[in-house]
Amino acid sequence: MSLHSLLFGTKRFSLISVVGGGGKTSVLRTLASEYHKEGLKVAVTTTTKMKHPEPRSLLAWRVDEIERKLQTDRFVVVGKPFDDRKIGLVDPVVFEKTLCLADVTINEADGAKMLPLKAPIISEPVLPLRTDIVVVVVGLDCIGRKLKETCFRVEEVMKILKTDDENKRITPREVTKIIEKGYLEKTPFPCAVLLNKADNDPARLKAAEKISIYLKPFKCVTTTLFPAPKIF
Repeated sequence: MSLHSLLFGTKRFSLISVVGGGGKTSVLRTLASEYHKEGLKVAVTTTTKMKHPEPRSLLAWRVDEIERKLQTDRFVVVGKPFDDRKIGLVDPVVFEKTLCLADVTINEADGAKMLPLKAPIISEPVLPLRTDIVVVVVGLDCIGRKLKETCFRVEEVMKILKTDDENKRITPREVTKIIEKGYLEKTPFPCAVLLNKADNDPARLKAAEKISIYLKPFKCVTTTLFPAPKIF
């Protein structure tokens, strides 16, 4: 079954924003590849920062370039070079035009420095007003490990969990609290939760089952997105 079907069923969206930790890039790549194979015109972008695409010829930040790539290749990565490693948000007018030109735009709206779990600060995530749905990503490799080893914004995580112990080990209940307080209760858009890196590990799968029960009625999907399609 496709990742789209697992997360969204038969619903279709124009702008999907991906937040959290634990494999956001894999989510972007998997969804983008699925939509591209369907013949849709797909744009991947960011309202924070993300790595340069490979090859870099996929990147565009002017409307004419974006339109040309969507017409010829049906795929484009939209962002302005920030430095040699990262790209950032394009001008608002260009962002809005991208939404019009593409059939579907997938936006990375959060950063986690490749850690599996995150609690955002007040200015995060950066969600465009036209977001249709938010996918909150968690890496199940956080289970049983210490906060300081697995959490980005560990100070925010400790506030949510009401603890001063950064060596506290993460349980399914802690993951649930972090998702709820960090994202679900603050996000004004519909949300789905993706529990990534299950890796057929019995402990991770059991943890994912508990998290899914705790998070009802939110849609909660457990999967492993590795290796993700290398579309960019």
